[in-house]
Amino acid sequence: MTMALKRKRSIESKDLDNLTLALKLKALVAEACLSDMNSVVIEKNLIAIAKEMAVLCMAGLQSEERCLRFLQLCFERMEMLMKKIPNHSPLTVQPDSLWANAKWQVNDDISGEEPKTLSEECYANAKREVNCLWKAMVLSREQGAKLWHENKQEEAIQVLKTSEVYMRRFHLKYQKLNIDHALLLNAMTFSMEKKSKKQKTVSFAATPTVLGSAEDIDRSPTMCSKPTKLDALLLRSSRNFPTPMF
Repeated sequence: MTMALKRKRSIESKDLDNLTLALKLKALVAEACLSDMNSVVIEKNLIAIAKEMAVLCMAGLQSEERCLRFLQLCFERMEMLMKKIPNHSPLTVQPDSLWANAKWQVNDDISGEEPKTLSEECYANAKREVNCLWKAMVLSREQGAKLWHENKQEEAIQVLKTSEVYMRRFHLKYQKLNIDHALLLNAMTFSMEKKSKKQKTVSFAATPTVLGSAEDIDRSPTMCSKPTKLDALLLRSSRNFPTPMF
């Protein structure tokens, strides 16, 4: 594997790392707001995120320190939002205990397995939840359409709004799972390439070998034709200019 390919893989993995953390936090905030800051729903999502981070940590994609810092950030964000709700119920879990429990569950389920097995086993509950959200969205949409055809527009609008909420939740959770799957698949591919890579050796001949003579080679410069206006236009339009990082 060349250095350029390694660098490209490193940049892609870093981008996916940042994206998966951003989606997890976004999904957590969305679920909390959609449930009117229900502490039970928030804790359920925090437990799911902790387990997902434990899977990525076991696969070597995230460090334990970064996972714990991210969980602490999630707790701080939730506590900040819950303080705005009067008489809110406090969270009954803490980042340290939640992270320790998540690591224990993942290690107990699949110790020493490949990233693909990690994805299949530890994300089973998340996949079932996504399937339930999709079915609930389809059923509510069909129910809303039926009410609309029965000239019950007000009831239909309420049901269709519920269907939209289900769709938003499904979209966020599905995105989050897809990014984690891409990270685990990338790790599995890199591991397989590393195992199958053969060590290359260099050997030298005992005696030098003469390949030819350079005296008969024409060293005169090659005449290049001037590019046409169309060639110049195509060349300018194919350039990729660097863009700043935001």
